[in-house]
Amino acid sequence: MKKANIVVLLGKFDRLCEEIYYVERKEDIINFIIERGEQFWRDYVMTETPPPEMSAHSDLGIYKTIIREPNKYATVDPNVILNYDGLRQNRLDAEKEEKAALADVLKLMGDAEAAVVGGGKEFTYFMQGRADVDRKKLRQEFPEAFAACQKKISYRKAAIRKVK
Repeated sequence: MKKANIVVLLGKFDRLCEEIYYVERKEDIINFIIERGEQFWRDYVMTETPPPEMSAHSDLGIYKTIIREPNKYATVDPNVILNYDGLRQNRLDAEKEEKAALADVLKLMGDAEAAVVGGGKEFTYFMQGRADVDRKKLRQEFPEAFAACQKKISYRKAAIRKVK
C-alpha cells in the first residue's frame, strides 16, 4: 500500500512546531476530494459565486488576507458599509458605557480590590503584571540596539472618510 509523509509547520503557543504525519493512500477518499473539488470549481469559481456557508463574520480572517490592489475602488452597496459603521459606533458607545459602569463599581468599592456579587460570583480588581521594555530609555541609552531591534509594522485599518 502506498504511503505519504506529510510535514506541517504549526504555530503553537507562539512557537513554530514541525510535525510529520504518515498517511496511507485511500482511493475512496481521494475520489471524494476530487469530486468535491471539481464541484466547488464548477459551482463557485466558474460562476464567481461565494459559497453559501461563507459568512463575513466567521471568515473575517480569510477576507483580511486577500491581496489588495492599490488605488482600486469597488462598487459596494452603501447600506452594507453604513450598517458596518453603525455597528462600529454602537460598539464604541457601549465601550464608553462600560468604562462609566466600571468607574461606578470602583467608586462603590472604595479601597477594596474585590466585591461579593452573589450567586457564587465575585468581582475582582486584582493587580496584574507583565514584563515590558522601556522603549524611551532603550532608545536614549542604547540607540544602536534600539535601531537594530526595530521592525516595521503595517496593517490595514477600516475607515470612512470624506472624499478629497
